Amino acid sequence: AAFADLLKSLNLTKLEDVPVATLKSILLYHVVSGEVRSTQLTTGYVNSLSPFSNTTNTLSLYVETGSGVKINKSV
Repeated sequence: AAFADLLKSLNLTKLEDVPVATLKSILLYHVVSGEVRSTQLTTGYVNSLSPFSNTTNTLSLYVETGSGVKINKSV
């Protein structure tokens, strides 16, 4: 469903039509550095591997652990 939504928002019909740089940024946004086990998670921000614009900074994700694990308020 996520890729279908992406294609719709970009007015594209195939994943192959998404620019490589865009797809790379989206995928890296869902990856954190190293190995993180569920028992190590705490509520707070964690850096993703997706660079922010043209800087060396990365985008962050918000992890909530109060009732299950939610990332950016999504299950």
